[in-house]
Amino acid sequence: MVPRLASRFLFCGAVAVSGLLGAVAAAQAAPVRVVFTPPFGEPFPDLEWSGSAIISDGSCTATGSVSNFVAPCAGEFTFTSAKLKLSSIANPGISETLALTGSTVIGVQRSGLTPAEFQGTSATPFNPVQSSIGSAAFGSSQAYFSLVLVGGTDVQLYWFKDNPGTFYSNPTTYLACGKPGINPVGDNLCGQSTNTAVATFAPVPEPASYAMLAAGLGVVAWFARRRRSGEAR
Repeated sequence: MVPRLASRFLFCGAVAVSGLLGAVAAAQAAPVRVVFTPPFGEPFPDLEWSGSAIISDGSCTATGSVSNFVAPCAGEFTFTSAKLKLSSIANPGISETLALTGSTVIGVQRSGLTPAEFQGTSATPFNPVQSSIGSAAFGSSQAYFSLVLVGGTDVQLYWFKDNPGTFYSNPTTYLACGKPGINPVGDNLCGQSTNTAVATFAPVPEPASYAMLAAGLGVVAWFARRRRSGEAR
């Protein structure tokens, strides 16, 4: 009886410690996943786009409107990855996922350090990437697409008939393509999504969280084996 009581005590203690560590981890600054999904609109009526971007805030502990270019927290916020999914509305099985690079976080707004307390982010445009599915074709060619986080929870998708190159890496240049439809800009044609995405923010599990979960499951399995071996006797 005593060993069984001791086992239960140790088990409860392990659960309590794991919960405490989880609460401490949640109170610290952590990576944030930004998720969004709207239909595009003209000139791609059969196109739906969705995506996510993971933001690391480094060791920044400031709240409110935090700039990535000036103190406090200058240079702390970075994109660790970003993906754009394009799919057919009529046939969702036709889709592609594009890896996005080249964007710089300009600033974020948050009321606390946990991902749930993020209110928004703004960033420079991601490098345009060419599509491959029919729903994202413009005439006889495949369009190029670029995401822009424009502040708050708004995410905008821009398109270009031809590869815009580095000319469109300047955020102010995007103003020329800043309305839905087809806009001539130099020798190129471009525009933006009719529908602006509304971003949501969610935590990204840290490796330590996975390790903690694995350790907890290991403790449960160990006690289960002990119990089975005791009953076998």
